[in-house]
Amino acid sequence: MSYKRISLILALSLAFVLAFAATALAAQNSDPASVKGDTYSDYLATPKNTTNGYPNGIYLQDQNNDGVVDDIHSNYQRNTDACASCHATHTGVGASLLQWATVTETCNACHDGTIASTYDVMNGQIAATGKRTFGGVFMEAVAEGTNSLSRHSVGTVNINAAPGGAGASATSDANGSKWDKQFECTSCHTPHGQGGNFRILSPDVNGLAMLSKKTSVALTTYDNLVFTAPDTNWIAGYPYSVSTKIYVNGVAASSTTYTIDYKNGKVTFNATQTGAVTADYVPSVKVTATVTGKLTAAEAVNYGEGFNKFCGACHTDYANANIANAGETLTGTYKEAYRHRVGYQYSSNKAGLKFGASGAITREVNCMTCHVAHGTDQQWWTDWKTTSGWLGNVSGENAGSSALKRLPNMSTCEACHAKGAGNYSY
Repeated sequence: MSYKRISLILALSLAFVLAFAATALAAQNSDPASVKGDTYSDYLATPKNTTNGYPNGIYLQDQNNDGVVDDIHSNYQRNTDACASCHATHTGVGASLLQWATVTETCNACHDGTIASTYDVMNGQIAATGKRTFGGVFMEAVAEGTNSLSRHSVGTVNINAAPGGAGASATSDANGSKWDKQFECTSCHTPHGQGGNFRILSPDVNGLAMLSKKTSVALTTYDNLVFTAPDTNWIAGYPYSVSTKIYVNGVAASSTTYTIDYKNGKVTFNATQTGAVTADYVPSVKVTATVTGKLTAAEAVNYGEGFNKFCGACHTDYANANIANAGETLTGTYKEAYRHRVGYQYSSNKAGLKFGASGAITREVNCMTCHVAHGTDQQWWTDWKTTSGWLGNVSGENAGSSALKRLPNMSTCEACHAKGAGNYSY
């Protein structure tokens, strides 16, 4: 074979390789020249595809081929392709093989209003209905300005900045929780649906579940075949399943001799057992709620249990459900202060506020009674007033930050305490 012929073949091969590489990089929604090491200063915004309205590079699976986009966060099948919605195995732009540089950018690729069939959490709207989400708003529209905007500062602060938390200088506490991690969407939510919580809320928020890992827990049985733990909703999947161990008479049982129902905390053996059965496992931080009319203009949310514990994982001083007179007793993990009590039964519903249901408590005062999860502003208050039936006036927040309160200024306090009813001018 002649030298010229070999040179031509090599040149064509190189051109093919470069063309393939360019195609692969183009799918990652980034400027290839800027993706070097950990530098993403020239990261490109996700462009939209004019054919279907989805951003280029986002693959939304339709496992049933019925024209309906599946939930990419949970209910994975064994042959799932949902991973490709967020990850790129060999050409990830961000850590954990994400197709975007950060966790926040990854979440916003769908939840900034780009995908009309899901929640627009940035603008606080339910899909394309124009109705406000129950979680509040992260970002005001340009036309609205920034009137009384208060929000969880995703992607700009560390977890130790949480009011009532460990304090800005702390990196860990006595229990080993890590506080110096950046506060991201995944600080509160689990993108893979682990734990089965409401709104895919994390079952291990701020490491609270791992700190509460159970060991040598006695399981009960009626037939020596199926054994049940006192805790349901064990966390499955990496790294939690590694911590799950089953013992018979103190000896670790082979994983081939039983199956685990993580959701219900049940262990089923292949054959009856004659000895005591114990287990090590990580129980989920459970957060429940019921949602009706999901992703429609008529969507409604009724909060259940677990919110105080969930929020208290970061706002530790405020998790005082067991303090009967919190307003009269110094409470708090990191500093002494008088705190408003949570976790108790209130006498009646109050317009503008939301109560929960936990066990025998049907109208529980919890964190969500007075606050929303994402953020508030003057426009959100106006829309919430219509939804909730509150009769007060909506005006700007006189004190500056609205602290994610459901009602402006101190209206959340007045809704229950009604000091104005007995207050007369002289």
